[in-house]
Amino acid sequence: MLVSGGNEGSGIGIIVDEVHSVNAVSEDDIEQIGDNISSDINGFIKGIIMVRNTENSGKEGLIIWLDMEKILGDLVARHQG
Repeated sequence: MLVSGGNEGSGIGIIVDEVHSVNAVSEDDIEQIGDNISSDINGFIKGIIMVRNTENSGKEGLIIWLDMEKILGDLVARHQG
């Protein structure tokens, strides 16, 4: 992931060693985050994704969908300021 928008043209990115899975999710499986969580983290979480058990996966659970652009932008702003 590379973020370059509001950082005065400087690029910042994340390099990962491994990706365990990539999943397609339906909008029905995404719960948007409202005002019911702490304001300190509210801006950094896009939503909660509900993983449903499918015939082949056998997996169920929740995934926290992070706003990586906002997280990285905040890190850059704190580092520069």
